[in-house]
Amino acid sequence: MRDLLVARIFQRFFVNHQIELLPWLARSLALSPIENIWSMVAQRLTQITPQAATPDQLWQRVEAAWSAVP
Repeated sequence: MRDLLVARIFQRFFVNHQIELLPWLARSLALSPIENIWSMVAQRLTQITPQAATPDQLWQRVEAAWSAVP
């Protein structure tokens, strides 16, 4: 409930001071670039066949995929 009150106070402040807010998703991937990188790593891992047989082999592939991210 308090968060809603604080949000309204800030909204009123922005309106009163003619501050235009940019539309931005709260969970936008642009705010979390690491998610984009992990997505690229995961995509590369799914393209490798056969699948890793051991945790060590999987880790080697993750490191290789991570290094290949531009």
